[in-house]
Amino acid sequence: MKKVMAILVLFVSMGCSAMQGMKSHKATLPEEPPTYEQEDYDHLGQASPYRDLDALEEGAILHVPTGVEVSEDRLFNNLVGSRIIYVGEVHSNMQHHRVQLKVLEGLEKKFPGQIAVGMEMFQRPAQSALDQWGEGKLDPKGFEKLFRANWSQGYPYYQNIFEWIQKKKIPLIALNVSDEVAIEVSKKGFGKVSDKIKGDLPDLDPTDPFHRKALEAAFSGHSHGGEKGFEKFLNTMLLWDETMAESVVRFLKSPEGKNKKMVVLAGGFHVARGYGVPRRVFRRFPEPYSIVLPYTPIREVPKGRPDLLMESSEPLLPLYIADYVWSVGYEEIKEKRVFLGVQIEKAEEGVRIIDVLPESVASKAGFQPGDIVESFDGKRMEEPFDLSYEVGLQQPGDKVYIEIIRDGKKLEMEATFSAP
Repeated sequence: MKKVMAILVLFVSMGCSAMQGMKSHKATLPEEPPTYEQEDYDHLGQASPYRDLDALEEGAILHVPTGVEVSEDRLFNNLVGSRIIYVGEVHSNMQHHRVQLKVLEGLEKKFPGQIAVGMEMFQRPAQSALDQWGEGKLDPKGFEKLFRANWSQGYPYYQNIFEWIQKKKIPLIALNVSDEVAIEVSKKGFGKVSDKIKGDLPDLDPTDPFHRKALEAAFSGHSHGGEKGFEKFLNTMLLWDETMAESVVRFLKSPEGKNKKMVVLAGGFHVARGYGVPRRVFRRFPEPYSIVLPYTPIREVPKGRPDLLMESSEPLLPLYIADYVWSVGYEEIKEKRVFLGVQIEKAEEGVRIIDVLPESVASKAGFQPGDIVESFDGKRMEEPFDLSYEVGLQQPGDKVYIEIIRDGKKLEMEATFSAP
């Protein structure tokens, strides 16, 4: 039986004081045992054989196979026997990232110095830079630039996790495939890539029927690209999952990772039900693992945000959604950012303005298309990231002096930022 359900779009990621207010739960069963018709069993089988996940209270941690709620301490105690702990996420839900940090803190207390973190958000070629960052040799600006180059937007969602990892001197491992490999596989398929790319491909197993069925459902909810489009989508997801699995195993088998546990932070689709990364890791490295899935009930989706929902015909799969589900709300970061109001590109010397938005800070300050930005409050601008980073540090009311070249002449411009 298939059931059309509304699900969070970002669940398919193509991944402290802030936890105050969450309730602690004893290991108890519901007071009144529910009764079900057969079709109700089918519905619950999508996620949990005993409990409707959308009915969980905020802060509840559910042991999915039994339907028993447990406390945070019990969860951490139960994770002790796992070599690998997968913690999923919706990338743009801050509540999910708070759960991830809670899991990291809980495990590090039990195993100080024995935890590593693997992240979907970094591509494997970034590993040397991540190592430098872990040693304090890469400054915050350089690290944010690295993150953007690997994952684009969303840095504030992970910032607390990064600060904690660096403070605790925990190894941060890049798990994902490089853009170069992913793009060529998407264009040509696995069989026609160049020899150079072929050497970077992991061992692939495309035979998992549940993985394929789940991807077919996700693809139908996102796109109408036909069979050819789906095969590209399938190849890309397979490449991501197998590469991340290979990266996890490489580290845990290495001298540095030999005696460590790894917490893997990735989008929910890559870890939920196990057919993504977990099963592919186990094929290579059959060590105990657990899946913890932050879960946001449908009722928590903000009203007036249809972009966060889609209609998807979800296949009935005989797999638990996770070992543990941690019920939380939905929270986007409301960034108090200011904007200069320009479109820019790299120039031979500095950053070229190619467009100025009407009524923007830049427009009011007198900037024009073609201006070359040389410095921003005394800091030299060498590429677009330099300018966007410095603007991102400003607050409403801040006044800055920007040196530009216009028609071969140097000018100093004054700009005052206002609230967006």
